[in-house]
Amino acid sequence: MNNTRLRRYMSSDLELCEPVFHSLKLSISEQLGPQNLIDILRLMQALTYEKCVTLGVWANDLISFLMSEICQEPEPEWMPYCIAILCNLASRSKSVCNRIKKSSSYKPFSRRVMKLLAHDSRIVVVSSLVLIGYLEEKIRDMVYCSKNIHETFQCVFNVLTMGDGDCLMTRHIASDLLRRLVVSDTPTISSVPVITSTGKDIMSYSFFPRCIQQTAELLVALDPRLEESTKIYDLLLAFCSLPQLQSPTCSEILKCPPTENRLTTPIIAIAETASIAVDSVVDEMIPIRALKLLTFLLKEIVDVNDRILVHIASEQIAQLIEVSGKTTIDSGRETATFECKRLTEALRIAEICCMDELRNDVLDVMTAQLCAHIAEFQLVSNPIILQMSRPPVQRTDHIPNWSIHGVAVILQLLKLLAVAKDLSRSHKERYWKLLKDERLIPLLGYAIAYGEAQMVSSALEIYTHCAQHHTFNSRWLGDLVASCSIAKRLQEVASPANTTGSASLTRDRRSLRDSISPQDTDIQSMIKTEDRETMKAIDEILQKVRTNEIQAKDLKTSEMLLTYERKIALMQDRERELEMLVKAKDQALQHNERLRQQYKNGFGRTEQNEEERTLLRKSVEENEKLKEANAMLRIETDAVRRALEERNEALKKELIQIRQECTDLNTEIVEERELVVAARNLSDDLKKKLHLASETALQRQSELDEVIRDKTQLTADIKKLKFDMAEAKKKHDEDMSKLNSDILKQAASLEKLNRESRDMKEQIAQKDNELAMVNEQLTSLKQFGVRTQAELEKAKKVKEDILKLVSDLK
Repeated sequence: MNNTRLRRYMSSDLELCEPVFHSLKLSISEQLGPQNLIDILRLMQALTYEKCVTLGVWANDLISFLMSEICQEPEPEWMPYCIAILCNLASRSKSVCNRIKKSSSYKPFSRRVMKLLAHDSRIVVVSSLVLIGYLEEKIRDMVYCSKNIHETFQCVFNVLTMGDGDCLMTRHIASDLLRRLVVSDTPTISSVPVITSTGKDIMSYSFFPRCIQQTAELLVALDPRLEESTKIYDLLLAFCSLPQLQSPTCSEILKCPPTENRLTTPIIAIAETASIAVDSVVDEMIPIRALKLLTFLLKEIVDVNDRILVHIASEQIAQLIEVSGKTTIDSGRETATFECKRLTEALRIAEICCMDELRNDVLDVMTAQLCAHIAEFQLVSNPIILQMSRPPVQRTDHIPNWSIHGVAVILQLLKLLAVAKDLSRSHKERYWKLLKDERLIPLLGYAIAYGEAQMVSSALEIYTHCAQHHTFNSRWLGDLVASCSIAKRLQEVASPANTTGSASLTRDRRSLRDSISPQDTDIQSMIKTEDRETMKAIDEILQKVRTNEIQAKDLKTSEMLLTYERKIALMQDRERELEMLVKAKDQALQHNERLRQQYKNGFGRTEQNEEERTLLRKSVEENEKLKEANAMLRIETDAVRRALEERNEALKKELIQIRQECTDLNTEIVEERELVVAARNLSDDLKKKLHLASETALQRQSELDEVIRDKTQLTADIKKLKFDMAEAKKKHDEDMSKLNSDILKQAASLEKLNRESRDMKEQIAQKDNELAMVNEQLTSLKQFGVRTQAELEKAKKVKEDILKLVSDLK
């Protein structure tokens, strides 16, 4: 039973709880077997969840049956479903709690519930905790006292994180119990939730961080389309809405690392859930809840001066904002409300990201043109602008729900532009242009007068920005807000809830006429014709259904029944008014008759005889008029009664038809049960295959981890080698620069030497020429020397001969 909308339709609109209980009685009386009984109880558990059951014959019998089955020894195999159903009934109705307390078997039942706290089944344990909280005050004070509350919290967190595969809605009950233990439901003036006295110390428990992380990990493991995921989102959002728990809860969610079983983190899973299209989910609020939780997480990152890119990729955030910003809002579709909510949350995320280093990526997605398109769509198509521009008495048109959330879109867009104006010139121009647009004033007025706390706060913040312009029409804004009080009082008078008592309705109308100024003359005429117009509108709708202008299959059964009930209520009110008028006229007739009898008995012969005779004449005339009016009223009353009888007959026929449809639906349920059994067998096979695939995936994961470790080591080695190469390259570059400088110097020297060499060669050639000439001269000198030597030899010989001759001569 994962389709929340279908479950609520079957429980509330079709009222299938009682037929299912009769099926349960039939199963027991005919002994159809334990599996048939368990299937019926599972269906009853799903139908009674979030259902306020009115005590009646069948409800009393159901409570007695459940209590007897819970107390039965030995314990039947369907006992967990019985205590879960009783937990659903008690948590939604005080009358059911009182009925259980007044039961003759209450004492053994309460002792049995205390023993069930040690049961092996998780749904039995958590259901017992819920029943103890609602039933037995003495035991409740013992289980939920300050001494034992930490163990209770740990138990409920364990049930929430582990779940119970055999029983339905185990996590639903645990999540609801945690919310009641931590978040107070006591109404206060402030819109900020208040933490309970039971949960004020939850942050001091040692298991709290681990339990929050395990709860957040469920967002990765569970299918986001299931109601279980919705309950986890609701619990985490409830914790984040408390000022004391917001930062601890967000920080623990952000600390969740990826593991072997899941290769992603909760914040990434939340962003993926937020990206799901509204048309592809069973509950349209699933992506809205994910966006709200993502807003809390991103705000925590920015508040602690951390970087968003450490936790989630910028592309994922930018794509999420872009898809939400470019979604076309079709006002004619039922999903328009949810699309407006989604756009508002996406704009809030963009505002937060503009305070981080992602601001450029966000502004590239949320361009000034896109912001202008979003604003222009709301300013052109939002019917609130036209509605607020009318006088209060003319504001009778129904305002679609999407337009109210469209006001929130405009306010959040202005808050985004207020941050982006300091970062982009185009966004700054769009911001000031939008503030000067007079179509913004009706939206501000509606937000201040009718909005919730967050919308009013945003509207007042935007008003401080608008007031910077001296041309801003604050007087008109004040008039619009003041006119809303008159419109509210008119709506209170015109609401169907005030038609149940004609006397109270008359008093409300009289007080309204006394409180409104004489200028508003249209109000009184509207009040006089209100019932007639309402009856006329209902008759027109029913006439269109009869003439097939409106297809009956397009209307829900509850809507048709509601229309008939309003018609009958109006006719009954009219009948009561006529009866009261007839009664008043009968009293006037009786009074006139008494006066006439007194006159006959001589009472008129007193001193005031003449006066009373005149009064008697007037009374007789009024009596005649009242008789005629009485006759007319009796005719009209008879006509109304006949119409009511005809209407009742028609409603009885429709009721018979609806019962036939319920019978057909039960037949379909039996067929679907067979399909469920087949699907269950298929699910078991899939579980086996999934287990085998999981083992294979774990084996591959271990191999992948080893590869990742090797990759990490190689990465470190590569980094080291790159560093060494960088150092070597740096040193090589320095050496090369030195070598280049030396080469340049050597080249210059070589050039100089070359020039000197050429000069030397020239000188050598010249010297060679000179040497050749000298050699020639030397050769000639050598020849001359040889000749001279010969001559000297001759001269020496001559000298010797001379000396010899001289000596001889001596």
